[in-house]
Amino acid sequence: RAIQVAVDKVRGDVLSGEFHFNTAISALMELTNDMYLFVEQDDGFKAGDKESVKLLRAALQNLLVLLAPIAPHLCEELWERLGNTRTIFSENLPEPDTRHLKADTYELVIQINGKVRSRVEVEKDTPREKLEAAALADEKITRLIGQAKVIKVIVVPGSLVNVVVKQ
Repeated sequence: RAIQVAVDKVRGDVLSGEFHFNTAISALMELTNDMYLFVEQDDGFKAGDKESVKLLRAALQNLLVLLAPIAPHLCEELWERLGNTRTIFSENLPEPDTRHLKADTYELVIQINGKVRSRVEVEKDTPREKLEAAALADEKITRLIGQAKVIKVIVVPGSLVNVVVKQ
């Protein structure tokens, strides 16, 4: 999914004619972070597993092709080191597989008095009450709130929960 989201974002940013390189680079940084997580997680990358290697290689090749218009020399060198014999610029920008663009979950940002303090993964259609409960039950949030009095909880579904406390 992370590969497809990056492909979709970069294609839109680069091919729009307006060349939004800053947001394209941001999407590639998110893909890179997801690749690191995949390698580091116990249930992610397995060195001897052909499917894991294939997925990681696909992510890396897509990353290089998407980054090539922005950093051509670096990408060409890394492309060659991956064993490719043709230039990276003979590759077309990949097309996103739209089946993988929609997510069932999202990252809910949890703030205390407007400052981001935690993030949790929640289901896409989680009702407001459950978002509030998840935020208030988060271990980091309960520890940071401590004995402070919760004045108000602001819930923005699909985005964040802000817990307003009085110290």
